[in-house]
Amino acid sequence: AAMLTMITVGMRMSIGPFLIPMSEGLGISRSYLSNVIALGMMVYGIGMPIAGYYVAKRGTRFVLIVGALIVALSLIWTINAGTGFSFTLAYGVLLSLGLAFTSPVAFTQLISRWFIKRRAMSLLFLSTGSMAGIAIMTPLFNYTIRLFSWEQTLIGYALIFAALTLFVAFVIIRGEPPLYADLTR
Repeated sequence: AAMLTMITVGMRMSIGPFLIPMSEGLGISRSYLSNVIALGMMVYGIGMPIAGYYVAKRGTRFVLIVGALIVALSLIWTINAGTGFSFTLAYGVLLSLGLAFTSPVAFTQLISRWFIKRRAMSLLFLSTGSMAGIAIMTPLFNYTIRLFSWEQTLIGYALIFAALTLFVAFVIIRGEPPLYADLTR
């Protein structure tokens, strides 16, 4: 959960390395891109309660799978966006919604059910993953953009993100916690 939230929050909060190459590559101004990012932050914030609702209704696995699909498709659409409006929908709206679905919100209920005695520590690790995302992903994105391009960086991210998210959803996440969760250990 911490690793997944690290790369989720890292993508949402590490926009700096993408700013100049993305605006030049798409032929849009930095101010337009900044507005798309601001819209994206708003959608990310609105998307978290929506994700929380679906976690309660359908479970963490469902929300992670939907989020992974939205993120991967939105990033492919982003690099192929032909207009500013198309880019805004792909990068500002869909990517942000997908990242909200794979944010710490998706894991909070799961962790709270599995850990009782060590709940605070478990949630701390989840939060630490989020903050590590900013510290780790920003220089990593900067490096990969310089080494490849912003487009290839986004595609690589989409592939790694989808693979990791689907691995967590299908392999790591278990059904119901034991009756007394971590108190039995």
